[in-house]
Amino acid sequence: MRETYIADGLVRSIYFHFPILAEESALAAEYSDCVGEQGSDQFWEFVDGVYERQDEIGLPLLAGLAARMGLDRVALNECLLSGRHNTTWQIDRARGEAMGVQSTPTIFLAYVDKDGEEVRLQFRGARDFDNMSQIIDAILRDIEK
Repeated sequence: MRETYIADGLVRSIYFHFPILAEESALAAEYSDCVGEQGSDQFWEFVDGVYERQDEIGLPLLAGLAARMGLDRVALNECLLSGRHNTTWQIDRARGEAMGVQSTPTIFLAYVDKDGEEVRLQFRGARDFDNMSQIIDAILRDIEK
């Protein structure tokens, strides 16, 4: 999605944390924000790695992913110890609850249709690229008309 739609400016992506596994998910959210301080690509690589192995979520997985990515460990540890991203996931979760999020991942697509009306779509659960691509392409075609 990032390479096909977001990089070309066709779609804007906004990521919110929605920890559902208590302490482990909250720690993963904080870790990812601290990793993100070292770059957007690093953030997404880390988040993708967590999602791929979410059944193993916990400190060993998070620390292992960060180590394999070759991140600046001093900066990462300083960020984690500072707690500066501790409230980010809490704010994100509250925002998600207000929007009706009940599970992860949840994807929202919002756009203004050809009549000037705002349309919001919500998708619960993982979606493969082909499925989302068909939906986005249909929306883009509709907007262009």
